[in-house]
Amino acid sequence: ATAAGRERTAPRSRAERLVAEAWTEVLHTGEVGAEDDFFALGGHSLLVVRLAGRIREVLGAEVGIGTLFQASTVAALDAALTVGSQAADALDVLLPLRPVAPGRKRPLFAVHPAGGLSWCYTGLIRHLPAEFPIYGLQAQGVGAATAREALPGTLEELAAHYADRLREVQPEGPYRLLGWSTGGIIAHAVAVRLQELGQDVELLAILDAYPAEGFRELPVPDQAEALEALLTMGGFGPADLDGKPLELDAVTELLRREGSPLAGLDEATVAALNRIYLNTNHLVRGYDHRRFDGDVLFFRATVDTIDDTLVPDLWSPYVSGRIDNTNVACSHKDMTLPTPIAHIASVIADRLDRLDRLEKTTHE
Repeated sequence: ATAAGRERTAPRSRAERLVAEAWTEVLHTGEVGAEDDFFALGGHSLLVVRLAGRIREVLGAEVGIGTLFQASTVAALDAALTVGSQAADALDVLLPLRPVAPGRKRPLFAVHPAGGLSWCYTGLIRHLPAEFPIYGLQAQGVGAATAREALPGTLEELAAHYADRLREVQPEGPYRLLGWSTGGIIAHAVAVRLQELGQDVELLAILDAYPAEGFRELPVPDQAEALEALLTMGGFGPADLDGKPLELDAVTELLRREGSPLAGLDEATVAALNRIYLNTNHLVRGYDHRRFDGDVLFFRATVDTIDDTLVPDLWSPYVSGRIDNTNVACSHKDMTLPTPIAHIASVIADRLDRLDRLEKTTHE
């Protein structure tokens, strides 16, 4: 049976069998059924890149990362490869990690950290129940649809843009938002913007992020810090440059090696991510928080904390309700790794269930 308790459906065609075998190799798992979900079986952004390479080898087909995020079962991927996928660009502002569909509940929108991509949230797919859609909000100026657009000049402008984009998926509230690191600051700003538009925000989850004024006391990030952040997104560090200088060319070459989650990105996209990191930090430094009317679900990293004064209650001036904290036994940079994200997702799932039960009771 599958993880959901259903009987597993065996692959029905040669192509489905080849896709299933590719999954088995990449995931180091046992038998894979036609309706099994790649992410539910433990897939994540790094493994998506490996899967794309394996499918290229066994089927001779080029498959985009966006297709793999959306067509996440063996059968769906086979169908996408057969008809030619119209899947979203994996760099689009709205990244459907688990799209809305009939019978599913209201989506969770997960806002990118400073690096601009929301691929880090793929772990939520495995650990949030299947009835909850999940969308990543990613930086404008990366994907083909927004590559020529000017980067936002203020965080208010950025928040307004994201509020408009998520309403393309869900026109009316209540809304559910989440953000890790700088993404938590942006998620708070988006929540405030939605409330200013007369919309309800029923969930604001902040993953180890602290108010913007704290950034103003830190050194302004330079090109070296931005490049280190890019390396981290790709699963590398400066030591992996093998003595080459920390410059964009060397970083791009390393990121595009087989096996990096950023391996499929071209040089222009890597350069755009570099600009976005610096711009996002600039926007945060110039931002003055307004008050969010509601509760915050906070997750605090408790390992290798750099500053003991960074506590959830720093949000109190900017939150009218409670700040419910959950300690997560990991460092800040590791919050979206498999074990921490499983813990975080279980707490969020409990809160979403409670919200749904409350809504049902209210309407009865």
